[in-house]
Amino acid sequence: MTQLLRTIGLIFVASCSWLPADSPPQKPAAVDADLAALVHTWLIENHALTGNTNLSDADAARLHGRKVEITATGFKTPWQGSCDDISRDKHDRGAAEISMKLDLTGEAWATVSRFGIGPRATEYALSCADRGHRTPPLTIYVTGDRALTCFGGACYLLTR
Repeated sequence: MTQLLRTIGLIFVASCSWLPADSPPQKPAAVDADLAALVHTWLIENHALTGNTNLSDADAARLHGRKVEITATGFKTPWQGSCDDISRDKHDRGAAEISMKLDLTGEAWATVSRFGIGPRATEYALSCADRGHRTPPLTIYVTGDRALTCFGGACYLLTR
């Protein structure tokens, strides 16, 4: 009986020997510095209203505490929905360019400045690579651990 058990054990071990050896766990791909600044789950902390909005402060404030998620390949926002396959465009922008482009003046721009956006920020324009996808592009301005993105006349101030 003992001989039979040994034989069965040897057959079992031999039958498993064809399996490939375990490979060491693969390290995640390194994220380049540009992506490292952008790829985060951002939290909406505050807002500033543009000069051409119909929104009230109360309307914009309803999104405080919500998240804007940006990954290496996609994004998800409370107002635009999501896109899983993006193309990125990147530009360095000065405060005056951002203020003019977004129609933020006076107290609205002061709120953005006090939050920590500027005097220079990196503008990332994220678009769905799939032309059939109806999610609007997302433009986000990043300065360190602070960011700004606008939709519908409200500019949302984000932190990591």
